[in-house]
Amino acid sequence: MRYSEYTTTNIQLDEDMDRRGFLRGMLGAGAIAAGLRPDDAEAAQKKKAVPGKTAQRIQSVVQPPKKITPEESRGGHSPQELRAYVEAMAQKYLPREQQAQFIGQIAHETANFTSMIEQNPEKNIKHYAKPGNPLGNKGLEDAWKYIGRGFLQITGKYNYKHFGDKIRQGLGDELLANPNMAMRKDVAIALAVMFWRERVAPKMAAGASNKEISKAINGRKPKGLKSREKFVNQAAAQNPSQAKKV
Repeated sequence: MRYSEYTTTNIQLDEDMDRRGFLRGMLGAGAIAAGLRPDDAEAAQKKKAVPGKTAQRIQSVVQPPKKITPEESRGGHSPQELRAYVEAMAQKYLPREQQAQFIGQIAHETANFTSMIEQNPEKNIKHYAKPGNPLGNKGLEDAWKYIGRGFLQITGKYNYKHFGDKIRQGLGDELLANPNMAMRKDVAIALAVMFWRERVAPKMAAGASNKEISKAINGRKPKGLKSREKFVNQAAAQNPSQAKKV
């Protein structure tokens, strides 16, 4: 498919997108009672005020956000409705030979269309917050805020911004401010198509294997290869014209 066929104007969203002296004096008084010189007392107070390593670690902990259940993440849609929507959008926006792979990869990422948000992200959060990570996160706060959401579980501050702006300039900032928007099915499918076009379609055009395609979606060591293969084959079997089995 030509590049122009993937331009953002072709992605028609189905819903509206816009929705110190005083302290020294006190230390001096305390020193008289304790038999210390004021300067000694001040030094002792400073030492006491410095939190230990354990306290510092506790203060640096970022609390994860309130967990969203799979049901809440679907926004009122059933898994069957979401699957039908993805199939229709795949046929509309992707070349035939890529559709089964697209549907199958989404089926794996969403636990067969049951969840539009990453479940148990605590297993990956240290990786998401690692300094210099390609996700663009600046520490644990970003790592928790930009966990996987949507049909392809888009993850990381960079990706929310980058692919959001590919849909519509300014949407990236909206997604950074309200990442749960990435679970809205119209936004989710637009993000998925844009991600696919940039990261996956070129590999498929070059004859990439299922493992290489999965790497483009899930990183250097993709998880669930067997599951991904199963879902891709199921999608191909339901509509043989979409693609050959992998």
